[in-house]
Amino acid sequence: MNDKNTLTVAIRYYKSGHLKKARQLCQEILKYNPNLPGALHLLGLIAYKNGDNEIAANYIKRALKRRSDFPEAHYNLGNALNKLGKPMEALDCYREAIRLKPCYAAAYFMIGITIENLDHLVEAVQCYRMAIYYNPKFCEAYSNLSGVLRRQG
Repeated sequence: MNDKNTLTVAIRYYKSGHLKKARQLCQEILKYNPNLPGALHLLGLIAYKNGDNEIAANYIKRALKRRSDFPEAHYNLGNALNKLGKPMEALDCYREAIRLKPCYAAAYFMIGITIENLDHLVEAVQCYRMAIYYNPKFCEAYSNLSGVLRRQG
């Protein structure tokens, strides 16, 4: 099986919750292709799911060194950095994800959460509205928007 096929199988394992098997496949890929962005990113996602945010950030940063035009990796790095208590760095990552993929509703949503936590309520409202604009079925964005508007009176 080639790297692309192996990575596809690893992603399926990841999505079905078989993190250990997904990790094993990614590590196998990296033995022969140590800089494959997809495998590095997936290892970062696995580490994030396991609560290993520092490890997650390191893997995802390695993936981004090889492929900087990877909006999902920027977004996921932002998530790991947020968990590490680095909201300003996380915001930079989410904004880069949006620069690369302007309709990235989840990235707008995470900017909204991050800046709401920093008490920038006007900006949070704008971000939640953008998330809803790009994904009208984004229930969590409606809920967060409602909460911020309530806080604003």
